[in-house]
Amino acid sequence: MSLTEPNNILGYHYVKAITDQRSPIKAITTKRIQAHFHEQSISSNHIASATSIRKAINEGTPLADIAHTMPTATVNLLTNYQKENKLLHTWDLYYPFVQYKILSSSCEQLRDIYECEEGLEYRLKETIKFAPTYTDWIDLLKTKRYTRTRLQRLATHVLTNTTKEEMQSAHSEGLRHIQLLGFTTKGQQFLKQTRKQRNLPILTKRAKATGRIAELEERAAIIYAQPLLTHARNSAIKAEFTPPIQLNKY
Repeated sequence: MSLTEPNNILGYHYVKAITDQRSPIKAITTKRIQAHFHEQSISSNHIASATSIRKAINEGTPLADIAHTMPTATVNLLTNYQKENKLLHTWDLYYPFVQYKILSSSCEQLRDIYECEEGLEYRLKETIKFAPTYTDWIDLLKTKRYTRTRLQRLATHVLTNTTKEEMQSAHSEGLRHIQLLGFTTKGQQFLKQTRKQRNLPILTKRAKATGRIAELEERAAIIYAQPLLTHARNSAIKAEFTPPIQLNKY
């Protein structure tokens, strides 16, 4: 097995964690077929890489043209969201916010951003002056040393103004709770049966979450909603604090 492939690396660390924690979980592998992890194009085949699907959406490809590569439920959700909000969230919507942050910050301030290392702050300021779009900017930034994936993570930290100090504090603080996003009837029974086995409380209300991690999550959610119109933006932010989804048919 080649550990140069992203999926193999991820799978290896899953198995390592299972082994290190002596977990009873049994790992089962699934062979990746037809579409490579970094495949950029979509064919008539129903299997496509997530990279190619995201690329198509970012380029404005109609959802109907790539619907054969996604589950029907996913296509319906995306179609309804786009119809309701007149957009799908792409990096180009957030690029002006990133531009403003970088251009209005000093190199010292950018150096405090999480994952901004090795003098990368100077390259951020120099390249963003000349890039009309997010993709153009990443292309200017990218080198053998600074991969696209790493730069996309850094762009997210710039957008959310996540600093090294905040991340260090979050890691030191550790998890304070488990946030429940949804459950089935069977899952609800499992949660009750294993209550005494858990070391962390399970929260069903986001408003009760405390600590640095909760602060970072709330900030990210609010920023993610910014491209939406006022009413939709407020609804999206409020949705972050709604009770978890309950599926009674399972």
